[in-house]
Amino acid sequence: AKNVIVFHDDLDIDFGKVKAKVGGTSAGHNGIKSIDKFIGTDYSRVRVGIGHPKEKRRVNSHVLEDFKDDEEEKIKEITESIVKLVPTLIDKKIDLFSSKVNQNLNGI
Repeated sequence: AKNVIVFHDDLDIDFGKVKAKVGGTSAGHNGIKSIDKFIGTDYSRVRVGIGHPKEKRRVNSHVLEDFKDDEEEKIKEITESIVKLVPTLIDKKIDLFSSKVNQNLNGI
């Protein structure tokens, strides 16, 4: 598990922000619960913020709906920034990765 990097969405992070960490809880994310069940929690995670819809009853539809056009463009920028910094993740420089990826995005 220590060599696994999981990329996933996160409702609790503002749209377009990226955070990375090792371990932690699933925080209700069903995909993460499933991964934890099979390999434990000792893996790296890159969490991409999708924001919270503010109303609990809208959470399921918010997670499953398509991105708006402007959000789609931002997701492409996030992906490009992450790809450039994958070596930093592989080197387990998690804090540096988070800092650099968000700096890159703020400069766009």
